Amino acid sequence: DLNWHNYTLVRTTNNTYFYLDGVLSATAGYAIPSPDSTAGLPTTMNFYIGSQWNGTGEYWNGSIDELRVWDKALSAAEVFNYLDCEITTAKPGLVAAYNFNQGIAAGNNLTETTLTDASGNGFNATLNNFFALTGSTSNWVAPGGVVTGTECCTLLLTTSASDTLIVCIESGQTLGNVSLIPIGGTAPYTFGNADTTNLAPGEYFYSVTDANGCTAQATLNVILSNCIIPYYEPPVNDTIQTLIGSELTQLNTNPGSLVDTTSSNNIFLINDNTEEVLIEVISNIDQYNTLLALLQTPYYAMHDFIDNGDSTLIITGYIPIDNLLKLNLLPDLINYVRPYYTPVASTNTGLTITQGDKAMAGDKAKQAWKLSGKGIKIGVMSDSYNTKFGNPAQTDIINGDLPGAGNANYNKPVILSAEFPYGKATDEGRAMLQIVHDVAPDAELVFRSGFVSAGHFADGIKSLRDSGCNIIVDDITYLTEPFFTDGVVAKAVEDVTASGVSYFTSAGNFGVKSYEGIFNPTAAPPNFIGTAHNFGGSVFQSVSLLKGTYTIALQWDDPFYSIGESAGAQNDLDIYLADQFGNKLFGFNRNNFEGDPLEILPFVVKSTINAKIIITRKSGNGNVKFKYVIFRGDGTILNYNQGNGTIIGQANAASA
Repeated sequence: DLNWHNYTLVRTTNNTYFYLDGVLSATAGYAIPSPDSTAGLPTTMNFYIGSQWNGTGEYWNGSIDELRVWDKALSAAEVFNYLDCEITTAKPGLVAAYNFNQGIAAGNNLTETTLTDASGNGFNATLNNFFALTGSTSNWVAPGGVVTGTECCTLLLTTSASDTLIVCIESGQTLGNVSLIPIGGTAPYTFGNADTTNLAPGEYFYSVTDANGCTAQATLNVILSNCIIPYYEPPVNDTIQTLIGSELTQLNTNPGSLVDTTSSNNIFLINDNTEEVLIEVISNIDQYNTLLALLQTPYYAMHDFIDNGDSTLIITGYIPIDNLLKLNLLPDLINYVRPYYTPVASTNTGLTITQGDKAMAGDKAKQAWKLSGKGIKIGVMSDSYNTKFGNPAQTDIINGDLPGAGNANYNKPVILSAEFPYGKATDEGRAMLQIVHDVAPDAELVFRSGFVSAGHFADGIKSLRDSGCNIIVDDITYLTEPFFTDGVVAKAVEDVTASGVSYFTSAGNFGVKSYEGIFNPTAAPPNFIGTAHNFGGSVFQSVSLLKGTYTIALQWDDPFYSIGESAGAQNDLDIYLADQFGNKLFGFNRNNFEGDPLEILPFVVKSTINAKIIITRKSGNGNVKFKYVIFRGDGTILNYNQGNGTIIGQANAASA
């Protein structure tokens, strides 16, 4: 139409958006792919403007002005703000900016063959394909799409609560406050007159103008809501007497109360297609074989059993959610039933380039003593190896991050002993193997998932030893492994180290998010049953909870029935969450007598808030030691800090 138009393509992690003149015009529904070495393309390529990807055809038939490349996904507001203007200086996320302000329109520009990058990053471009650079065509032209000297307004406005402020009912407040935060632009700033304090629930609109007359707007939605949400509906009186406990009871009878029912949630591993859940059934002593045979009958239909080793009372497998309540009728065979609690991996993101080798001075050691890991076999245990879409392990091999066919220098492949069997995971095992390969490039590498069950993890440790591994490493923490004695995993570590294997495990990323003490009984407050632990002046311990998903595990130093300590728990401790005023919110406790000394407290926090923890005892006596750990969630213990160590499970094994 012989008019200038602005085209903007934005790619996020899972979608692609096309804007025409600042207005969203099309959505792809997927992220356009990056160059992929597995498709035979190099991952680093020349960048062509006005042609197809390799610069050899499909040339642009028109004029070009103000082209920019970013390494971030622009918001709709940013796309609009960058219309009809120039960017002539560096901006956060700006890779390159071409203003096309060079040369003389329709003049002799034979020497103007370099397109200047205004971002300051030095990505100047070269004019190719026979630009005449003289005359009225194939040359620098005027007017352009933007008037030269019209600088883009980069001013943005947000609030201290972003676009949503949640006023927490548990705080006792009904009104909220925010601060306005201008981003970019030139001070001083002039704000509109909208209120920012004592905000009742509703929608608020804010504006700001900077010294250059640029304006920006922001919208805030204020919500009055409960901020601490139980992961599922708590049982009546916060304790349940059934064999399957509160978690599985609510999954069966009140699934709508679950905060997260996806297959990747932190409490349940659910097969959405078959409506089944992975559980662990702790059999009564001497009843394991009878119970296992019964559970396989059509009436219970439990299947896909996990091998937890020869000396276990735990039966792990999938069962239809509709059949869960049937297990409550088997007290002669079952001690108790729990969900398969997803273990915690200590690493959070994958790495393809690591500084670990240099941090340990491994690079210098290898050079000085001519070491490469040759003759050494290393076993790595984590969640998964290659479950993500697109076969990323093969990409890592081609890029030299892992050994295998396609790696020009190290072609002996990683041995996959056991992959994660429950769908997609984070592939932290592959990230760990990349680091190991950097440190010991000639070592033979083996991967085995440790996220199948604690018993399978323990058996896997011995299996790696039996396959010839000299070194074994893991980054796994099971919430259900004992805090105060060696469980099956710690015993496996002791077994393999006794035969000469060097075993290394992570200390966990739980910091000091723990409390340990001797139960000091005192009268419990109203609405709490039994006695309460006196932390040292109060039965409540204050915590600050940031937004996120939480899993707190409480254990005490009693016999662990599920690992064969037949007496089981002789005390029944419970853990509750209360608001900052001491009003009980919820607990998910079971009768632990003669079972495992373990309680799990899962919940979700929607906005930063203070709360309190209380530990009670319904039965038992004596000075029993107890400990709780915040395994998931960014919580801070505010008072009565003691026993903050969070190294538990196999990390506490003497030989690890």
